[in-house]
Amino acid sequence: MSDYGQFQMFIYEVPDANVEAVLDLLIERGLDIEWNEGIIYERDDKGEYVYEGDPPTMKYHRATEEETRDVLKSVFDGSDQITDQQARLDIVDDLSASLAKLDVVFQMSQDPVYEYMGVGARNHPRIGLKTYDADADGQEYIATFRIRDIIEKYPVEVGQDPNDTIIAMANILTEIKEAANVAHALEFDRLVKESVSK
Repeated sequence: MSDYGQFQMFIYEVPDANVEAVLDLLIERGLDIEWNEGIIYERDDKGEYVYEGDPPTMKYHRATEEETRDVLKSVFDGSDQITDQQARLDIVDDLSASLAKLDVVFQMSQDPVYEYMGVGARNHPRIGLKTYDADADGQEYIATFRIRDIIEKYPVEVGQDPNDTIIAMANILTEIKEAANVAHALEFDRLVKESVSK
């Protein structure tokens, strides 16, 4: 796929042992990690992170593991959005699977482009990775035809026993909630709030 689109991501938590691996993944995918009015954008031949400051010609090397973790902990606390206006359209599938393997807590999405639906993903090690169709705001999107298919599975007719109508409506709502990943979204939000408040 050679098309590109707007991508955004929040990283809320990274296990200490995986901090450098996460930074390397983001650098490999061409995502800029902004920190202290500059950008960490590569590793040099010594394995040190190159930090481009202000002015851009000023470069600093982030050599120690402690310095690197301090930088990343300040960036990966959910308060900074990592974005790319021209990310490959497969970045969510690719990056979400890689970050989930590293037990990273994140939420990301890519806007709809041309005929392609937007896509989103969120992960927390306690509930796993979930990907979904997304709108331009990164919110779960359920196509009208999917809702129609769910409704048609539980027909409601005039004059039907009210209890049967209630059961049909409950089944419809349950399936729509499952299609929209509501339980996963609510649990993810709860877990993130819990970890941020620590």
